[in-house]
Amino acid sequence: MASAKPDAVSFPLALSGNSVGFHIVPIPRGDACDFCTARPIFRLYNCRNFPFNGRAVFAHELTHGAWAACRKCAELVDTGRWSDLTDRSFRKFAQKHGPVSRYEELPLREQFRELHRRFREHMIPE
Repeated sequence: MASAKPDAVSFPLALSGNSVGFHIVPIPRGDACDFCTARPIFRLYNCRNFPFNGRAVFAHELTHGAWAACRKCAELVDTGRWSDLTDRSFRKFAQKHGPVSRYEELPLREQFRELHRRFREHMIPE
């Protein structure tokens, strides 16, 4: 497992529901894969902080942090299989938070796609 910088903090995602659908938002935690919530963590990726759905992915005072990945998600990131990563993240998220209606599926998948695009843009190469 790669190590993160000492002040890096990992923040996975949570579901925020309201009358217009579901939104994924970063929440402070760090014991599971930030992409799909699987355990154990296999690898950490250094990443610059950025906003997503109105919240910074890391605490506002941090300029960077670490994204945790399980073995499968790390393989998808390392091989650039972003579409597969989005599919896996969505499936695991929907399993954890209950059924997602067909009406909600496309916007929720698009949020994962956008989050992964921003992660890719802000990832700090090793």
